[in-house]
Amino acid sequence: MAPTNTVVLEQQNRYRQPDGRYGDQPKQRPLLQGITQDRLNAIANGDMVAAGYTRHVPEDTTTWWATGAAIREWGATSDAGYPILDDSTYPTADDRRGPRIRYNNGHGFEIRMRSATAFRRMAADLDGGTFQTVVSATNEQGTAIMVPLWCTHTNGTWTVSGPRGGEGPNSERVAEAVSAVLEGRHPRLALTQIGDLQQARRSRIERARHSLETSTRLDTPVTETWISGVGVMNDDTILIAIPHKRKDDPVATTRHYGYRKQYANTAERAAFLRRLRGTTGPGVGKTYNAEIKLDETVERVAVRHCDACGMTHLADTDHACFKHKPRPRREETVDESKKRGWLTRLFRGGQQ
Repeated sequence: MAPTNTVVLEQQNRYRQPDGRYGDQPKQRPLLQGITQDRLNAIANGDMVAAGYTRHVPEDTTTWWATGAAIREWGATSDAGYPILDDSTYPTADDRRGPRIRYNNGHGFEIRMRSATAFRRMAADLDGGTFQTVVSATNEQGTAIMVPLWCTHTNGTWTVSGPRGGEGPNSERVAEAVSAVLEGRHPRLALTQIGDLQQARRSRIERARHSLETSTRLDTPVTETWISGVGVMNDDTILIAIPHKRKDDPVATTRHYGYRKQYANTAERAAFLRRLRGTTGPGVGKTYNAEIKLDETVERVAVRHCDACGMTHLADTDHACFKHKPRPRREETVDESKKRGWLTRLFRGGQQ
């Protein structure tokens, strides 16, 4: 009798892979350790399931991918959320599942994931969109963990983050290791060159903080106006977006301008910003002309707009896109639907 956690085609005595193909020999596979039956039931029912993590990292390829599928975030069938990079994405030339690659630092720390090439291909296909994947890691003491990660690539920089919760420090270290591999010129050597992952992560967060302090997202004015966007940075730099249309070009080009204005006190500043956003006063356009453009005390500041992340930043500061894209609304793919059923069949039986 076939074990309950192996899907067997009785006539051929062959077990089914996640992509629907059948292997040559049935295998006895361990149940998913640390994954509750309620979680598997929710996945099977097409419910939304939040991301988790597990310290039970199997060596067996099929169980590894099944565990990864069980701990990642699942959207509803009609709202699948972020696309998934897993074993069925970009199969090999002979139509086999995409391989896992080991990357290590030579001192006991190792991560296991799809290849850096697959990550970069996914990012290119999504044109900078965010996707989800699963990575396992083993630290220098031999402790293993598997976590889902969200990945975004914009302007040459990778933003990789894990789920919030009790495994924050561990998932952050894994996320930084993945970032290093993806950003390195030689992925297999990246972890040997990065040094302390925790310090590298802190440096990345500091760059992100500085980038956010010197950039902002412009808001559409409350009242209708020829100004398309206004914003204020932490240092009180005022940002204005104005569409410009040439006679021979029907498409307007938006230009971004920066200004620094002095205020007598915080109340004056707050009142001015309300007028600039159009919530009070004569209107956005008139406020801009009278209190910025014609005010000789206002200092002009060079700014740039990033089309990739939608932020406007000071031109003399380094900018990096550190934000994931909004969660997309999309229908579940056929492969994702099959994987729901595969998890149910493969690991049918009581989970502890």
